[in-house]
Amino acid sequence: MSARAALIAATLATALSSAMPGTAQENPWPRAEAMGGADLALARGYAAIEWNPANLFLEDSVAFSFGSTVYGGRISVTGASLGEMADIITAAGSGPASLLDGIPEEGLRVDAVSEGLTATRIAERLELPDPSGGATVPSMAFTYKNGGFAWRHQTVVSAVVSRELADLAVNGFNPERIDEYAARDTRLRIFSVASLTFGMGKPLTEHLSAGFAVRWVFGRKLVTGRVFEPEIDVDAERLTAQAAAVETRGGRGFGLDLGLTYRRDGRLFVSAALRNAIQRMHWSEDLYFSQAALDQDDLGSTDLTDLIDRFRAREFDPAGTTLEAYAAGSTLFQRSFLPRVGRLGVGYRTHFGTRVQLTGQAALGRGSLVPPRPDGVVLGVEHPWSVLRLRGGLALEEGGVRRFTGGFGLRLAALEFDVAAGYTSGGGNDSPVVRGFSASVGMGFLFLGDRVVR
Repeated sequence: MSARAALIAATLATALSSAMPGTAQENPWPRAEAMGGADLALARGYAAIEWNPANLFLEDSVAFSFGSTVYGGRISVTGASLGEMADIITAAGSGPASLLDGIPEEGLRVDAVSEGLTATRIAERLELPDPSGGATVPSMAFTYKNGGFAWRHQTVVSAVVSRELADLAVNGFNPERIDEYAARDTRLRIFSVASLTFGMGKPLTEHLSAGFAVRWVFGRKLVTGRVFEPEIDVDAERLTAQAAAVETRGGRGFGLDLGLTYRRDGRLFVSAALRNAIQRMHWSEDLYFSQAALDQDDLGSTDLTDLIDRFRAREFDPAGTTLEAYAAGSTLFQRSFLPRVGRLGVGYRTHFGTRVQLTGQAALGRGSLVPPRPDGVVLGVEHPWSVLRLRGGLALEEGGVRRFTGGFGLRLAALEFDVAAGYTSGGGNDSPVVRGFSASVGMGFLFLGDRVVR
C-alpha cells in the first residue's frame, strides 16, 4: 500500500469515527501552558477568569488586563512515537516491521486539540475541510478590577486506526493475508465549541476570597463516524469497506465554575477550584450524514482531496438512511458535554520574585467536550530576569506519563509576549506508551492600579 493509502486511512479515522474516552487536553493560556498548567494559586488578570475566578480580586490583582492566544494546540499519540507515526504514514508498504511493535491490539490512537484559529489555518494550508466549524477570531479575554470576560474557540479531534490498517501501510497489501485485514475500531470524533465566560471575584475575609464564573457554550460542530469491516472477495483478491459519518451543526450549553483562595502574608496562596460544577449541553437534532465505499484501489491511488470530496454531507433522512449511517451515529451524543474538573494548588512568591506553584487535578465527570488533562500533579516555576519571565513545569500524570514544559514571557511596560511548548512521554507496563507535544503563542496587556502590590 502506498503512503497516500496510509494517510487516507489515518484521515478517515480523523474525519470519520465514533465516540471514545476523552484524553486530549484543554489549552490554558500560554503563561500557564509554560508551567505545565500549574498556574492556579497565582493566576492573575485574564488568566484567572477560567483558571480560578477567586483570584480576580486580590490585593495584587491588576486594574485592567487583556490577553489573546494567537495560536495554540497539542497532539498526543498512543501506541507509537510521533516519529514512528510519521514513518508509518510514509512507509509506502516497505517500512520496517519494528514500527508495529509498540501498537497495541486496540490500535494507534491520536488525540489533538487546537485553540482559536489554529485548526482553521491548518485546514486552509492543507486545502482540507475546516474541522472548527468556522472559527473567525482568536481566543481572547479581558478583566477590569474584579470581573472580566473570556472568549475561547477550541476544536478537539480524537482518532483510532486499527493495527491491521497500520500493518497494511507498513508491509503493503498481501493477497495471501486478505482475510486478516480488519478495520476493527477505526473511528474518530470531532468537537468544535466556542465559549464566552464571565467571571467575578470578591473578598470574604482579610485572607479569604471567592469567585465564580458562568460560561455560555456554543456548539459549532459535532462529528462521529466509523470505517466498517471490509467485504472480502478472496477469488478476485479485492476488499471493499464502507465509511460513514454523522454530524450536527449547532448546540447550546452553560457551565458554572467556583473558586476559593486563601492568602497569607502576600507570599503564600492556597487555592481550590471546581470547573463546571453545574453544566448542561444540548445539541441540535438536525443531522447530516455522509458515506462512501472504498476498495483497495481507492486506498492505494485516490488523491486525498478527491477522496474527501466523495464524503458530501446530506440531510439525515430516517426513511432513506443506510444501516452504516445509523451505526455510525448511534454514539453521536454520548458524553458530548463539558467535563467537571477539580483543582487544588498552592503558590509561593519568594523575595527574589520567583514564583513556585504545585497543583493537582482530577476529572470528576465523564464529559468529553474539550476534555481536561489526565489526573495528576504538576510543579511550575516562573522567574523574572530583566524583561524576561522564564518558566518551566513538570507534570506527573496517570499511567506513568510525564510532561515537560517551558517557555518565556517578554514584558515591555504593560505589554507581554508569551511563548510556551511542552513534550509528553511515558506509559508502559499495563498502560500504553504515549508521546506528544504542545505549543502556544499569545500576547497580553497588564495595567496596574492603585491597589496593586508588586
